[in-house]
Amino acid sequence: MKDLIKQIAIASGLRTLEITDNKLNPTLFYFENRDDFYILICGAYAALLHHLDVEQDIHNLDYGINAYLDTVKEYEQVKTFGSIIDFNLSSIIVVELNTLEDENILKNIHKIEENYKIAKKYILPYLNSDFEKLTSETARTVYDNLPERLNNMALENSTFINDKQESWYQLLMNLFIKLPFLNYQSGSFGLTTISNLFEEGLSDQDKSLLAIVSDNYEVNMDIESFVAQFQIDNDE
Repeated sequence: MKDLIKQIAIASGLRTLEITDNKLNPTLFYFENRDDFYILICGAYAALLHHLDVEQDIHNLDYGINAYLDTVKEYEQVKTFGSIIDFNLSSIIVVELNTLEDENILKNIHKIEENYKIAKKYILPYLNSDFEKLTSETARTVYDNLPERLNNMALENSTFINDKQESWYQLLMNLFIKLPFLNYQSGSFGLTTISNLFEEGLSDQDKSLLAIVSDNYEVNMDIESFVAQFQIDNDE
């Protein structure tokens, strides 16, 4: 899972910095020309509890994550970016679970996302079986086109959105939700938007009027004053 997210990040224009600490070995993503930083942490649920030293009190998992992120920020590799990282840091925590049905575990890991200290958090729980299905679908994808391929897969398989038997699709959609640098394009690849359909039904005169309204009307503007200003008659 970590390699897949790294490929998405690289294809999205981010640089990567591997950090080896014999614990969770996080990866730092960053843009060369922007002050946005993301620390990626991946691991099985039990491994997270162990390396964060919260096995005896799993309800402190969110505090354990904060303490660990604080430690990572003090690594020499990370400190080279300076204090700017303190104000522009997010963390993506990817957790492999044995089941998505255990409400207690899900509640515990989602507490991480609610704790905004140190960094904004994005929590992505998943099943290995869903990951394997997803990667099998992307195996033939050209490296640089991975985000586009994922977007295509999301559009082509949208009928699976509420199908619990196709839980790999939920993982796919969660990638778009939880990875800040992966953008879902709902109108891409030849889809017709409602806006396009609306404009196709307008006459030239209607389009001219719409342009006037779009360019000049403001929400708080008095409608009668607006009409009088542009001398729009009652028929229009």
